[in-house]
Amino acid sequence: MLDKRIENITSIVNNFTGRDDEPGNQEEIYILRSMWVMMLSEFEGSIKDLVESYIDRVKKLNIEQIHICLLLQNFYSKYEENITINNV
Repeated sequence: MLDKRIENITSIVNNFTGRDDEPGNQEEIYILRSMWVMMLSEFEGSIKDLVESYIDRVKKLNIEQIHICLLLQNFYSKYEENITINNV
């Protein structure tokens, strides 16, 4: 599937009228920008899926197995007690 997409992108870019397959007019620039937007949105979607999968795996762990970033201490800085996993 990726090979087919690369082939499609290459065929579009090869038809650009500018030098070295660069866009030669506003229409081609628009096409190139549109392709970038589509690729970025696909990339964003794949990253989102990976992050959601990771969050789901972490949610299933016991609290002792989760390394909590103790930045929470900044919210409770008035307290002298150190925040640990046991008292979160």
